[in-house]
Amino acid sequence: RRALSFLSTMHERSIERNIITRNSAISACGRGSAWPAALQLLDSLKSCSLEPDIITQNSLLSAVSKSGHWELCVSLFDEMQTAKVKGDVITYNALLTAFEKTGAWPPALELLETMQGAEVLPDSLTFSAAMGCLGRAGEWPRALELLESMSTCRVEKSTVCLNVVLTACERRGVWRQAFDVLGRLASE
Repeated sequence: RRALSFLSTMHERSIERNIITRNSAISACGRGSAWPAALQLLDSLKSCSLEPDIITQNSLLSAVSKSGHWELCVSLFDEMQTAKVKGDVITYNALLTAFEKTGAWPPALELLETMQGAEVLPDSLTFSAAMGCLGRAGEWPRALELLESMSTCRVEKSTVCLNVVLTACERRGVWRQAFDVLGRLASE
């Protein structure tokens, strides 16, 4: 709310509100779980003939993804692509976070393929969000496969990724598989 108030005050005082100030406000809305306000800011940006950039889009996707509205995130991502704004790892991670909130694993796996096709390199957050999505949906074997594929992608297996997979195994009561994972990682 303070970010929106600040933008309003800038307008009242005839201070220029450029892409940087609006991006900051969108980001603040995301931190405050005010994603509808972030969408309004995007509309106001367009009405001022300012073109959203990658920072705008990532801030907006991050704001919406925290609410778990993955369908809206996909729509925003599609708009990005139509506007020829190339996504980066932050873009894809925001989408995966939205999928993770609801366990929407088929679109998460599709997105990983899209990411590869776009030549965007994943990071450990990419994998932890995708594995978390799979774990939430009870797809622990696929989460294990993703953990194993991290080496192929030259991404270090983080403690977070390991915990996500172990939690997925624990939820399904497949302790043997969890111990096997630990054993393989210890031997690496």
